[in-house]
Amino acid sequence: MRRPIALSSCKLKVFERIWTSRFEWYAEAQGLFNPQQAGFRKGRNCSDFLGTVTGHILRGFAGRHYTAVVFAEVAGAYDTVHSGILLQRLRDMGWPPKVLRLLAALLLSRKIYATYDGRVIGPRQGLAQGSVLSPILYMLYTSGISRNLPQAVTSLKFTDDETLLARGPDLSTVLRTLQDGLQILADNLREGGAYLSPTKSTLCIFTRRRVPAVRDRIILDRIPLPESTEARCLGLIFDSKLTWNAHIRHVK
Repeated sequence: MRRPIALSSCKLKVFERIWTSRFEWYAEAQGLFNPQQAGFRKGRNCSDFLGTVTGHILRGFAGRHYTAVVFAEVAGAYDTVHSGILLQRLRDMGWPPKVLRLLAALLLSRKIYATYDGRVIGPRQGLAQGSVLSPILYMLYTSGISRNLPQAVTSLKFTDDETLLARGPDLSTVLRTLQDGLQILADNLREGGAYLSPTKSTLCIFTRRRVPAVRDRIILDRIPLPESTEARCLGLIFDSKLTWNAHIRHVK
């Protein structure tokens, strides 16, 4: 089924555009975004995110370590946002009451229906697809999902793309640490009604050492994650040796 796009009036689009700039400014000034979030923020872009991932892998190469990375995606990200939980989280962050009342009117009074195969589906919950305000609200909604992660696990984000990294000289220890971090992240997401998609997640082990044939598997929702020597992230194909050959073949 195709993902529906919300069609809004011109007045509402202008209103949301104004609100987006105000929301973004206030959230940045108050430090409300997750510091590892690189999506839809001024001064940050795909290159920053991909460069950070590459830097972690290269540091692993320099120390002759294993760097295990889970490239994951939140399933139906905007659709899982619960308006009541979003408003409560914004209230806990200290957003002014007038802003919350206006946002509540926008979120709770909008009902979206879709017609599919002759049937009317809805109303649906979540944030409107195609709205310029939705990415900002989603990032605020999920700003705390990296809390309580193990110190050895690094969490990087690009809107609804989640990337977890762990590095060390012993692969078994690295995979156990990464498994703990992935479980905590999944539990934190589940508190807000969201979940990571096992079918859209990939484990990749980056190293220039030999990888043991027998090793632990990373499990998500009782499903072993597929493991590959190549993984696509934001249009860039990473390979386990970081030669970029797979990406070069793809773009030729």
